[in-house]
This record gives sequence, structure tokens and C-alpha cells, in this order.
Amino acid sequence: MLAHENTSTRVRICPQRREQLLSKMLFQQAKGAMRLGEYELALNCLERLIDIEPKQAKHYSNRGIVHQYQRQWAAAIAAHNQALALDRTLESAYINRAKCYTAQGDWFSAINDYDRAIDINPTGISARILQGMLFRQIRAYEDAIVCFELGMAFEPGHPRLYAERGRTHHLRGHWNWAMGDYRRAMELLKSLNCDRTSPKIAGLIATWVHELNAA
Repeated sequence: MLAHENTSTRVRICPQRREQLLSKMLFQQAKGAMRLGEYELALNCLERLIDIEPKQAKHYSNRGIVHQYQRQWAAAIAAHNQALALDRTLESAYINRAKCYTAQGDWFSAINDYDRAIDINPTGISARILQGMLFRQIRAYEDAIVCFELGMAFEPGHPRLYAERGRTHHLRGHWNWAMGDYRRAMELLKSLNCDRTSPKIAGLIATWVHELNAA
């Protein structure tokens, strides 16, 4: 009998594929580190990602988000600036930079960045909600309501929009309108089966309703 020759060969991965796998692994490690609050590890992973893919805007923006968790607003803004220098259409970078400007009290720059995000994605809801909340924070209640109602034009069944508009009516002293919006938001949460999956929103509404009933 002839001896069987071992014909197994080692699988070779081309350099480009190896880099893709490494990038994916580093991205997952960075996400995991952020969830655990290990921000320095997340930053290290993102720095390695940037070394591998220096023209990927999202890596710089993700680095900015880590700095946001650390409340390092200037560093976060710088990272988002780098992302936008590479990709002027990166909606999330404008939204996150706006959050940083808000934290610094730079309302004008924050509002402008939300406007830019909305221009890029007019049907997006996140920028409209956050911009509305910022207008409410600076007591520009009419502008806040406009933001939430424009969002409703695109997503009429979005519970957060009703909740935030209700809060705005509440703070203005329009309590009947506020209660109507709170009830509508809770109805939508239940109909979408989100009252359990979105406990934060449901909890906020319950707190606001309690405040309203106690007034």
C-alpha cells in the first residue's frame, strides 16, 4: 500500500484581509471597553484603528465619543473636527459635536451643528429631538415645539417626540396639553411594546406626570 501523503496546507490570509479582520477586532474591543467604562483601553484600540485606517472618519468620531464619556469636551470636539475634515456628511459627528458644545454652554454652535445634521438627514429624528431639548433648556419653548412637531411629520408614532413636546408644554404652564402628550407617549410605548424595553423614557414620563399631578 502506498503511504498517504499529508497534503494539508496552512491557510494564508492576504495582508488586506488581515487588516480588515484586525480592524473589526479592534472596533469590537473598543466597543466592549466603552461599555465597561475602560476608556483608556477604548482609546488605545481606536488609536490602533486610526493607524490602520487613517482616512476612516468614523474612527475619529468614535474617539470623540470616548472623550465625551470622560467629559473631556475640548478633546472630543477636536476629534469630531478631524472626522468632519475627512467626511463633511458624517451626521453622527455633527450630533456629537453639538452635545459637546451644549456641555460647554456654547448654544449657538450646538444649534448650528444640529441644523447641519438635519440638512444631511432631514428625516432623522435624533438631531431634531436633541435640538428641541436644547431650545427648551434655554427656554426658547416655541422653537423647541417646532423641532418636535417637525419630527412628528416624519415619524408620527414616535413616543419620545410626544413626551418631549409634553415636557415643553409642562414647563410653559400649558398643563392640559402636557398631560395629553404624556398620555399619548405612554400609549405609543405600550402599543410598540416599548414600555419595558425603554424603561428610561417610561420612567421620565412617569416622573413628569407625578410632577404635574402634584402641582
